[in-house]
Formats: sequence, structure tokens, C-alpha cells
Amino acid sequence: MFHSLGNCRLRLVAATLTLLSSVATTSLTASPSAGIFSNLQMGESVSIKEVGEKYDISRIPGLPQLYKVTAIGADYIELTMPSMVLRIPVYAVRSITTFKN
Repeated sequence: MFHSLGNCRLRLVAATLTLLSSVATTSLTASPSAGIFSNLQMGESVSIKEVGEKYDISRIPGLPQLYKVTAIGADYIELTMPSMVLRIPVYAVRSITTFKN
């Protein structure tokens, strides 16, 4: 009896991991044509400022910044700097500002 229960749990865990990996793959490759992140591009340099529990994201075209956009999903943005990766959910973004040269 315990053997079959363990086997069912193993199958449930495998099915859950398969589902989660397909959702994660979809989110990583999602490139929304509209929405809050529509003016940002993969590989672009940005800076961020933490304001309470929210973030202000700024970009100045032509000037290198500390963070690089490495993933854009429908509900998050992932920024990378040399020592860390930061994934910011859409509800934690206070503003996205583009400065003109």
C-alpha cells in the first residue's frame, strides 16, 4: 500500500514539475507588444531606484547603466548586474522613465 502511495506522489511531483517548466518557458519567451514593459528591449541598459516597496526604472539611451534587461515577461522584468539577478514583478514597478538625449 505504501509503495503505491509513494508512486502516486512521484507521478504527481513529475507532472507538476513538467507543468511548471512549460509555464516558465512560456513566460521567459513572452514578449508583450503592449503593456508597462513595451518600451524596454532585451539587452538594454537601465538603472533602478527602490522607493519603499516599489521600483523606478530609468533608461537613458546611449549611456551605459548598471543593470541589463535579460528577460521580459507579461508580468515581470528580469534585470541582471555583474553580481546578481533581480526579477521585479509588474505590481512592484512604480514608474518607467525614458530620458531623451
